Amino acid sequence: MKRLFVTLAVLAITVATIAAQEVDKVTRYQQKYDEAVAKVKMVEDAIAESQSMISEGNNLKKSSKSEKKAFAKQQKSLTKSYNKSKKKVEKKTKSKDRDERAEAKVELKQLTADYKVELKAVKTSLKASEKSYKNAVKMITKGKANLKKNKQKLKDAEYKVKVAQYRLEDAMDAMDEE
Repeated sequence: MKRLFVTLAVLAITVATIAAQEVDKVTRYQQKYDEAVAKVKMVEDAIAESQSMISEGNNLKKSSKSEKKAFAKQQKSLTKSYNKSKKKVEKKTKSKDRDERAEAKVELKQLTADYKVELKAVKTSLKASEKSYKNAVKMITKGKANLKKNKQKLKDAEYKVKVAQYRLEDAMDAMDEE
């Protein structure tokens, strides 16, 4: 009788230990599944960020292209108007009247100085738009590289979710059978 009681007690403890291990196994697999789902969500966010970087780069590229064209056009018209005004003033410098020639030379110097200042401003703006264009191209390139890398990470993470889900289901089924 004592043996039977001791045997039943040992058997009960063993069954309780096995059941506790099954519960721990299910909990562990549930945690792994949750971690895998969180990683998928994180990678999807990174993909969305890469796509937004690409679209932002494209928008920046378009705007900098149009600015570049506008500044080049402005530079061309500025040079054209300067040359036209310069011809008029140079005609005055060939005048026989001494005062008129002196006045024309001063006017020509002023015209040239104004032209240089305006041209410098236009060239600075043109350089800024070129820099913006280069930054846009870099942004697009970086976004595409990140997108490619993150798509592979997404495939891996989704696979890990499936594996974790199957293991969790198997552990739950094993626990239900007992």
